[in-house]
Amino acid sequence: MNKRLNLLYEWIGPQGPLTNKRPPTIYDFANSQHDCNVTAPLINGPKPIYYEIIQSLTTKNLIKLCTPSEVTNDTKFIYEIEWTPGNPDFETFFVPGAGILDRISINSRVLDGIRSGNGYLCISTIYESFLEDYVFCKIHDYFKVNNISLYKVIYLTNCINGEEIYSNFCHRHGEIPLLKIEYAGVWMKALRVQSGLPELRAINYKVGLKNKMFLQFNRRYREQRFIFLMNLHKRDLLKDFHISFSDIQPEGNDSFHTVATQLNSKHNIGLTTNQIDELTGKLPLILDTPDFSKFPMESSLSDTIQFYNDSLIHVIAETNFYTDIIHITEKTLKPIMYKQPFIFVGPRHSIRCLKNMGFKTFSDLWDESYDEEEDHNKRMNMVLDLLQKLSNMSDSEKLTISGICFSIVNHNYNLLQDKHWEELTNLVEKYGE
Repeated sequence: MNKRLNLLYEWIGPQGPLTNKRPPTIYDFANSQHDCNVTAPLINGPKPIYYEIIQSLTTKNLIKLCTPSEVTNDTKFIYEIEWTPGNPDFETFFVPGAGILDRISINSRVLDGIRSGNGYLCISTIYESFLEDYVFCKIHDYFKVNNISLYKVIYLTNCINGEEIYSNFCHRHGEIPLLKIEYAGVWMKALRVQSGLPELRAINYKVGLKNKMFLQFNRRYREQRFIFLMNLHKRDLLKDFHISFSDIQPEGNDSFHTVATQLNSKHNIGLTTNQIDELTGKLPLILDTPDFSKFPMESSLSDTIQFYNDSLIHVIAETNFYTDIIHITEKTLKPIMYKQPFIFVGPRHSIRCLKNMGFKTFSDLWDESYDEEEDHNKRMNMVLDLLQKLSNMSDSEKLTISGICFSIVNHNYNLLQDKHWEELTNLVEKYGE
């Protein structure tokens, strides 16, 4: 590849660029200098998140930093404005007349380059996957008001099937799919780096029977995680799990009992009041730490190795389920890092996406047809039925599964270690010059 991606920032200091999402403060300028550190409250961070991540790679030949003074109509560049992580404030970000472009005072040379030249405006939320209909509606409306063609706007997220989701939105709303949807893949990149750490490289998959059949980590409250846990209790499968679950919402004050009672009625799970009380009494379910407010919960990667070694199959509890938005995070990649086979509690086609990346899954050992099921409730029940079937296997059958998994988990671990950050090179190829 002989292309190079021009990343344009309004302010570039000795230690790199400052974020485009807000005007810099005097504290930002001070902290951008070498050997200078001023303690002060910073508004949503002074540095662009995506640039900070790609700097950790050897990208000097792929990335060039630019300032507005270097822009002409012929200059091909990306001007990034990042969303604050975990803060989907769509109303203020895309409110006509008072949105992000109205607040940052974007340089007129840059704006002209985006509107009529070769520049692109990149809205990035690289750890998240906000691709619901109302988000696209707000993006479409906002840039139309600001006279910026959607063809010149890149929406960079962690959604691996974002183009498909957007195409479906446009088809249903009679829109032309002009917005450029790109996948950042930062979780894949981050976990690839961690997988090479000594404590993980030293892990050897051991063929044999385990004390528990399944392993699942849960931190945040998600509707599907509640429903899954309640069904495990109903089916008497909790005894086969190493599993974590808080009795109080980690980022709020809702109790498990309150939420479980509501969802039991909403989804017709069929638990009695006594069963909900009994399940509540088992909580919190603690594995490595009782502190569910931390992220990551583990203090070090070695804290959880014992649970992977002591269980046969990882049951991934991903962020999304009742949607087609595939948001692959550390929850999916950790069993690959720790060399463990897995079953997926997530959107349909999640396993298909992993296969497309080159990872091997376990369709020769158990039924993975749940990954193709469009109906969310049916997909949940298919997973639960599968767990019930696996749990009822004889020891000799479980031992056979463990033996066959040896080559698969090692293939997946090696692929994760060797995998290049293809999403970055794809961006350079598409938008570089």
